Amino acid sequence: MVLLVSGISTYHLIKLHDENLITASENVYFQADIGRTYSAMSSRVSEAHYRAKVHPLLPIQTYSPVFLLKKLGFSTFAAVKIVICLIASIWGLCLYGMFRLIGNNRFHAVFLTMLGLSSASSMFWLSVPESYALGSINIIIALCFAALANKKTLTNSNFILVNIITLSTTITNWMSGILVTLANRSIRETIKLCLISLALVTIFWGIQKHFFPYSVFFIGDSEEANFIFAPTLSRIASLINTFFFHSVISPAINILDHNADGWPMLSFQNAMPASSNLAEVAGSILWICTLAICTIAFFKLKDHIPLRVVLGSSILGQLFLHLFYGEEIFLYSLHFLPLLLALVSIGLNTKYSKLLVTLVSLLIPIFFITNLHKFQTISKIAVPPDQEVKNQMRLNPSGPWPRGEGHVILANPGSKEGNKSYYEPGGSFSPAGQKYGVSIRIEDNHGKLLTTSDAIPLSQINQSLV
Repeated sequence: MVLLVSGISTYHLIKLHDENLITASENVYFQADIGRTYSAMSSRVSEAHYRAKVHPLLPIQTYSPVFLLKKLGFSTFAAVKIVICLIASIWGLCLYGMFRLIGNNRFHAVFLTMLGLSSASSMFWLSVPESYALGSINIIIALCFAALANKKTLTNSNFILVNIITLSTTITNWMSGILVTLANRSIRETIKLCLISLALVTIFWGIQKHFFPYSVFFIGDSEEANFIFAPTLSRIASLINTFFFHSVISPAINILDHNADGWPMLSFQNAMPASSNLAEVAGSILWICTLAICTIAFFKLKDHIPLRVVLGSSILGQLFLHLFYGEEIFLYSLHFLPLLLALVSIGLNTKYSKLLVTLVSLLIPIFFITNLHKFQTISKIAVPPDQEVKNQMRLNPSGPWPRGEGHVILANPGSKEGNKSYYEPGGSFSPAGQKYGVSIRIEDNHGKLLTTSDAIPLSQINQSLV
């Protein structure tokens, strides 16, 4: 059931996105590299695979299933959508499995999984081609190993495996694998097991490099230094808001600017919790109560020592990391969510269980309705510039719109879409694709429209290249 709910809900969320957002946008959707990730998923020789320098084995993880689906006859876009839904299903299943390993019964595990699927970070990040869903799965798996260590003795091979998994998708998430190992082994053994894991991932990367020529090695690159910032008071406030609140309930939407292609650049960075309506206020208050109760339970609990050590260290580690790293912190929120949900999961194993079930039962509909509304709003905002014109044309079909026929493309052969201009009969033109159009208007002395360049009959227009 969890698989189906996760996959089907994600499929419907993807349908709300403009297709161009998934295939071609950059720094639009909370600074995500969605278009670049789509390119990497759909082409073995895409230059976008250079991001293997921070996502060591991501190319083979995301391209391979898309390649297989395309061989089965699916279009590239359809194949990518299916893979996104499969990853979302795996995320939901892993989350459910983590709750069961922590000790929650089936009802509580399903309940918490629904809370996770209703959260802002899952809605916004499971529905687009990005690395964060797989990175989140890696963190969940690390927490599963930590919970499993309470039930049985894990072997060195288990710890090597969890380190390979957590390092494979996102380098910074390796901290989860290291912490799981350190909670169960000595420092000396941890170093040895981590070095073995690093060597194996390096070997896998070398094999991957043979098939993905643009993959860059994941040690020694300095580009990420561009995303390191000073821990100012405003950044600390943004970090706390994003980690504990925005990851579960979305705040007011901000448009920072427009990128070079005219797309709006969305952000939650400086938004305060509960900044839109009363539902958000209620949800935030209930969530604060839930976290407070679970934090008390976390420190009072006597068992689950390896899990609590790993969970507490992971929360502190993620907070410390993003105190300095990352401009739009919501970009990483799906990495925070499993940690918060694991904390609630632990609370449900204590005497506070009934109270927490009541709180969670109230939070699920609030999170779902609030986040879905924000998601639908953003899906209407995050559209290419020409979509705004199309929307207005539908509202006022009799208006003086460009004729949209007989246009001539002005560009160098083989140039990118953004470097092409479009000229239409009569003199209307657009400086680049998916931007705006300019037409010539003639008005009388009172500002009343008399005619436009698009109203001239085609039979009366003669034009040629000079």
